[in-house]
Amino acid sequence: MTGAHVEQLTSLVSPVIGSNNILFAYRDHRGWIWLGTDHGIDRFDGQSWRHFDTSDGPITNDINQAAVYEDVDGSLWFGTSHGLSHLLDPTRRPLQTALHPLVTGLSLGGHILPVSPSMQTDWSAAPLVIRFVDLDYTHGRNIVFRFRLRGLDAGWSTTTEHEVRYADLPAGTLHFELVAVDTVKGSLSAPVGFTISIRAPWWRRWWFYGLCALALTAVLVGTWQARVRMLLHSQRRLEEMVSERTAEIAQANSKLKHQASDMQHQSKELERQARELQRLAMSDVVTGLANRRAIMDAFEEAVMMALRLKAPLAVLLCDIATSRRSTKASVILQVTRCSPASAPGLEPSSARLRRSDAMAARSSSSSCPGIRT
Repeated sequence: MTGAHVEQLTSLVSPVIGSNNILFAYRDHRGWIWLGTDHGIDRFDGQSWRHFDTSDGPITNDINQAAVYEDVDGSLWFGTSHGLSHLLDPTRRPLQTALHPLVTGLSLGGHILPVSPSMQTDWSAAPLVIRFVDLDYTHGRNIVFRFRLRGLDAGWSTTTEHEVRYADLPAGTLHFELVAVDTVKGSLSAPVGFTISIRAPWWRRWWFYGLCALALTAVLVGTWQARVRMLLHSQRRLEEMVSERTAEIAQANSKLKHQASDMQHQSKELERQARELQRLAMSDVVTGLANRRAIMDAFEEAVMMALRLKAPLAVLLCDIATSRRSTKASVILQVTRCSPASAPGLEPSSARLRRSDAMAARSSSSSCPGIRT
């Protein structure tokens, strides 16, 4: 810029300058550039920008359009909405006013907490509200706040508000830190803050965990005992069923043994009756001697044996009469052997005759002398 002529223009935006609404641009005898805005005055000395606002002396930050004048002594006059401001020594470094952030209030779950470097409180699901300000109000809208809650935040956060909220904080010890930053002058305040210890809720304390462990142990033990009782009941029921079944089987075996004994007895009785029937069938009812059938069976067997052995056979027929009870009996006696040499092994078939027949024949031997019975 030469006088009122602009030689080169570089685009400038906030926060390099106080505002983008430039009301005048002036170059003094030193070659420095002065810009008037609705948020104060900005100066470029060839190396860096410097901002001037009410904290540096002007009555107000609202500068009038084209209201700038350089006096013969090098001082500058600026017109504002509240009158003239005179900068006596433009080369003097502007005063750096220290920033003083302050935490003004705390609340948790609707309860106001006293602000102190260290405090304790109970856990709440409601958010923790932290309010703060900067004690130097001359910086105005140039101030932003950087904050972090150590133990929860991974890094710093920035806000232009005067309040932050933390919802559902965990139990434990947390450290809040706050820094005020002048975005125009680039100055930082010393960090301020506090330490807050949040006591765990009752369901997150050791005694509650212990009660839960005891309750879980009791449930497991009760379940195990109920299971054991059920198994023992099932075992007893099974043993009862086995005992009942064993008794039924033993009873059935006893019945079977009785039935087998009865059947054996019946079999013996049947055999005895069969022998008795055979005896009755082969003997005379009155005399007890062999009857015709027995005699004919013995004769047939003797004939078949003689034919098989090709041996001679001798048969003697005797008619025996006795006067006792006027009874007659006929007996067939077989000679044991006609020729022992010609019929070896031939056994007498008179063995089929009952002994009573032989005794009857012996008693009547006087009628047939010389015959063997």
